[in-house]
Amino acid sequence: MIGRSMGHKTSPRAWRSRIIRHLQIRLSRFMALIAVGAILFSAWLYHYENRSDQQAWTSSQILALRDPDGARRRQAAENLYRVEPENLARTVAALAGALADPDWAVRRAAARSLPAAIRTAIGSSGGNPNADLTADTDLAVRALIPVCRDSRDEVRIEARQALGMLFEKAPFPGSAGSVPLTRAATEAALDAVSPEMQDVSPQVRAQAVWSFARVGPVAGAGDDAVKEIAENDPERKVRIAALHALSVGWPEDPLLYPLLLRRLKVVIAPEEHIHVALAIGSLARPPYETLPALIDALSTDDSVVRRSITVALGKLGAAARPALPALARVARIGLEDQHDPLTAIDVIATIDPGSTEAQALVQPLAALLRDSPSSFRRHQAAFLPMKLGPTAAAAVATLREALNSRDPDVRQKAIMILRRVGPAARSAIPDLASLARDDPTRSVRQSAQQAADTIDRSK
Repeated sequence: MIGRSMGHKTSPRAWRSRIIRHLQIRLSRFMALIAVGAILFSAWLYHYENRSDQQAWTSSQILALRDPDGARRRQAAENLYRVEPENLARTVAALAGALADPDWAVRRAAARSLPAAIRTAIGSSGGNPNADLTADTDLAVRALIPVCRDSRDEVRIEARQALGMLFEKAPFPGSAGSVPLTRAATEAALDAVSPEMQDVSPQVRAQAVWSFARVGPVAGAGDDAVKEIAENDPERKVRIAALHALSVGWPEDPLLYPLLLRRLKVVIAPEEHIHVALAIGSLARPPYETLPALIDALSTDDSVVRRSITVALGKLGAAARPALPALARVARIGLEDQHDPLTAIDVIATIDPGSTEAQALVQPLAALLRDSPSSFRRHQAAFLPMKLGPTAAAAVATLREALNSRDPDVRQKAIMILRRVGPAARSAIPDLASLARDDPTRSVRQSAQQAADTIDRSK
């Protein structure tokens, strides 16, 4: 009884000890389970992030962005310029974070890699409409905007260029020519690049103009500020950047032709003069009212200007018939220049293939096909007669002579033109029949037979 009573008195303390030991054991087991779970989760996460060589490589580069060595961080940022679509989200987030790196070289590298990574991923997705990259692109834009005010010019310039690249027309998901960005991000980007067009640094202004030409049209901004820079900026390289920006961002502005034609007359520096001409050649169809000024501009001795003006006239089509005499003069110059692409001849055929100017070029082109040692030149020479078809009858005699060329390429092209001429080339049927029977080149024999049959059946 006494022992039982003593045991009863000590039982609460014993129970507490037992409970504590029990809880400690359970807590230890619970902590062990947590540790095991953490290990398993880490292993799963590692396996998920590194389930392919590409993902393992991407993970290693993202991890290197936190390396104490600035050179390694910079190298990692440079390496992340291309990733697979499934790695894009974490890559963009990592590069966006690297834009705040204390080392300016890392910030610049991250700014350079961001748009490249997004565009590479878009290209890898094959334009898949389900690959919505709006969030990734939006994050990149928002991260780049404050970097446009970076203390280092190198970083600011790179950030603005990156913004422009994100707005360039590309195979983004969605409608043609669109970019996967929210309206707020677009307006913020425009606000970031616009003031920089007035920066004291010419290099910064030039880059800002380049970026504005990409962001502005998407945001609905006009080109008045860029026109002002193209005419009045004190630095030539900034004016040239503005010329390119106008042709890229607003090529359909009808007021650009008068502005650029006016600049052709006042610009003296050869480099800027050429860029004015190149901008003209990049624009959309010119207003008909500019036709006299375009014809007048053809009188220049500058081959680049002549070519660009010629291209512009070709966009007018039949409406540019008054320009045919001036274009014929340019065409004759081109025939004498081995490096001329014969653009004027092509434009003449586009405007009016039956014109006197077009017909006058047929015989010289056939002679060029027959005699030129350059295969590229022969290809150019054959283009217009092929385009003219039956109206190239004046070249038949010269084309028959070309059938005797030692070069199978010349014989082949002459056959093709004669076939397009049709009934007016009947005098060439005996020559074609001879080639069909005896030519050593099988493709020439086949083409000659087909041409002879086609001409013989035609009426």
